[in-house]
Amino acid sequence: MNALPRALPRGSEREAVPLEVVVVHRDQPTACVQTVLALHRQGVPVHVTVVDNGSGAAALSALRALTRRLSTVDVVTLARNAGFGPAANIGLRHWLERGDGEWVAVTPHDALPEPGCLGRILSAVASRPDAGLVSAEFGRAYDSKPIIDRYIGAYVSPSRADDGWEDADFAHGTLLVARRGALEQIGLFDERYFAYCEEADLAVRARRAGWKVGIIWGAVVNNPGHAESEIVRSRTRLPSGAPSPC
Repeated sequence: MNALPRALPRGSEREAVPLEVVVVHRDQPTACVQTVLALHRQGVPVHVTVVDNGSGAAALSALRALTRRLSTVDVVTLARNAGFGPAANIGLRHWLERGDGEWVAVTPHDALPEPGCLGRILSAVASRPDAGLVSAEFGRAYDSKPIIDRYIGAYVSPSRADDGWEDADFAHGTLLVARRGALEQIGLFDERYFAYCEEADLAVRARRAGWKVGIIWGAVVNNPGHAESEIVRSRTRLPSGAPSPC
């Protein structure tokens, strides 16, 4: 059994407003548990809401067992697979309605942030009041920056800058962090996107509203089941009836 992360001392200032993290899950409970534990080992207080996209009974049982181990984890269950953006929106709406915290993170069930990833992101945006959306660096083996091309669509392009903030066309969904004020102004994911491109569309709306969108080099998230080439291909697929984010 995996060891639980050590909790912050009660009464500490950092415990008062944990970073909300919305994890979108579908029938991968082992990977999801590893993601949730990795989030709790970041060195910053977190509260995790797992939104389950219609998984089977065995997967739900594993998730509920996790909530009994960690009081900072909640599970919201959906009766069907609503898609990544629509499921994430459920967790985001709950967070917006509660009114606690300035930042929220969104990630899939198989993302593994390296130690210190969330802390580096929060430190990088602390002095940027115009930062609206930001993502982690995707894997140390892939130096790539999120790009939107009006002809190709949304993809990642080979690139690398010094550690810290760099402007990007969109914040990728492997680990996306959003400011409350930005989401209150521009809205949430367009639910016509079942999966992929929803984060590019969100970034286009954010930049049009005057918010900065970036990537934090040195804040690394890994996704062991997905190679960069797969991400490049998948980001260019648009669902039927959905608008192009370019």
